[in-house]
Amino acid sequence: VKAEIFFKIAECYRLTSNTKQSEGWYEKVIKAKYPDPIAYLYYAEAMKANGNYAEAIVQYNKYKQEVPSDPRGGDGAKSCELAQQWKDKPSRFKAENAAALNSKFADLAPAYSKKGYSGLLFTSSREEATGKSYDASWSGEKNTDLFEATVDKKNKWSKPEPVPAPVSTGEKEGTASMNRKYGIMYFTRCLEGEDKTISCKLYAATRKGTAWDEPVVLSFCSDTFTYGQPSLSADEQNLYFVSDKDGGFGGRDIWVSPFNKKEKTWKDPVNLGPNINTADDEMFPFI
Repeated sequence: VKAEIFFKIAECYRLTSNTKQSEGWYEKVIKAKYPDPIAYLYYAEAMKANGNYAEAIVQYNKYKQEVPSDPRGGDGAKSCELAQQWKDKPSRFKAENAAALNSKFADLAPAYSKKGYSGLLFTSSREEATGKSYDASWSGEKNTDLFEATVDKKNKWSKPEPVPAPVSTGEKEGTASMNRKYGIMYFTRCLEGEDKTISCKLYAATRKGTAWDEPVVLSFCSDTFTYGQPSLSADEQNLYFVSDKDGGFGGRDIWVSPFNKKEKTWKDPVNLGPNINTADDEMFPFI
């Protein structure tokens, strides 16, 4: 009974992405001799997320020994080995906090929005987001909006402002991708139904002067599945995105929709296959 209680507590932390707490609780799960070997896998994944690669490899290998048919054990150990190699030999690039753009809320998925890389679109759940609704089902923060900021010649960013209506609606908007001329924006919009189910689809909006036309749902999006996180290729001929539609390999897979030049529409999406997609969720592609 104790082992089961520990496992449920650990699961709560895992499913809310609290990796530090979940690592500690999965350790208790293992010590309490929880019978399901999945505990080794989740313990390893928490360790990996916390940067404890050597310890994670041990747990991944234990899971691999218990469930040899599941590739997640071997793949997880290999990913830890690669991560440690990259850490030991870092690149010459240095990541710095873009403090002028960030808030204490979720800020994610940046994309350039103007010529000369002078504008930046990103998704945020900060209090300035349009509308009055909060995401009660997950984050507890404001429904996300697309925000935009511009940078001057002295490399100083303006205060980020929500992209105005009709792009922003008070529903959940985010994760934009622009075409080369920055005249078309592809983004995700999620609507909550009366039964509290969330429906996410891909939209396209065309710039009209300094404003945006009414966004249009991409034709291949159905009401049955969720679609999100678009990334447009440089030649504008392929739109990559995430979906849980049929024909995938797991929860959410990465798909691509080729552009039909003759009809000027997006073709039926194609799954990127097992070299890219797995039984887990693939998220936030960037091409």
